[in-house]
Amino acid sequence: MKVKPFCYLCASKQIFEIANLLYKDDQSQFDFILKVNKKLLEIFKPNLVPTQIGTNLHRYIKLISKNEDPFRNLKNISNEISKKFYNILKLQLEALPSFEEKLKKALFYSVIGNTIDFAAYSTNLDVDKFLKKDLNQTLKIDNRDKFILDLKQAKTIIYFLDNAGEIFFDKLLIELLSEVCKVYAVVKKNPILNDATYEDARLASLDKLKNVVLLDNGGDIIGVDFKYLPKKTKRAFEEADFVISKGMGNYESLSEYTFSKPVYFLLKAKCQPVAQELNVNKEDLVCYRYYIK
Repeated sequence: MKVKPFCYLCASKQIFEIANLLYKDDQSQFDFILKVNKKLLEIFKPNLVPTQIGTNLHRYIKLISKNEDPFRNLKNISNEISKKFYNILKLQLEALPSFEEKLKKALFYSVIGNTIDFAAYSTNLDVDKFLKKDLNQTLKIDNRDKFILDLKQAKTIIYFLDNAGEIFFDKLLIELLSEVCKVYAVVKKNPILNDATYEDARLASLDKLKNVVLLDNGGDIIGVDFKYLPKKTKRAFEEADFVISKGMGNYESLSEYTFSKPVYFLLKAKCQPVAQELNVNKEDLVCYRYYIK
């Protein structure tokens, strides 16, 4: 997905939100906003993917703020809230009679976990309120039956994780998948936005799950850029029978490629450009099978 003019508004909003997150006095916020907006004007080009612009922008933010993980406190908060949801939803899954019913419900839970996105919404996002609201929604694009058919033929899956906090909702799905196949779970190597890193994956105990291997995307890179994927992750991608891609950043980047295997995009369309690309409404929930032979 190529960048849209509307993406500039979203990036500008993020700059303002982070200024408020990092600085308390007006002058520091002014200085930060002016510097980062100047950088945004330099890198905002129509032939790029939004994640490429976002990666450059947020690396610059880390550089001038001298803060390698500006979203750390927000990630900690979302992990705590999501862990409580995980415990409740886990019991609901266990009460379902069949594996297929559990799998369908876990896919739904994974999608609504994508609500936890301080970059797309606000650093003041009421995570608890949004999650409870989405639990009563339905999927606008629902390819879960196709997912089940693909899973029956699969021995290995690669799962590109998205945000901290959200990772506990992914765990519900990964636990089920690991009962029937090997799962490569890919996090960010270094902090960027509120994306999940090894630290978040270990907090969710993904490293302790049988048949689950933790890998990374090669750095502080939003989405997936195959130029920077480590050799181990590239081999895992080649080995995998199909791909699970969580969130908008992974969608924006992976939808630029053509694959010889199915890719399942699990996300909430939190912005208008992504919603238009998927032909859904903003805020719709999506489990979409992408496969161009």
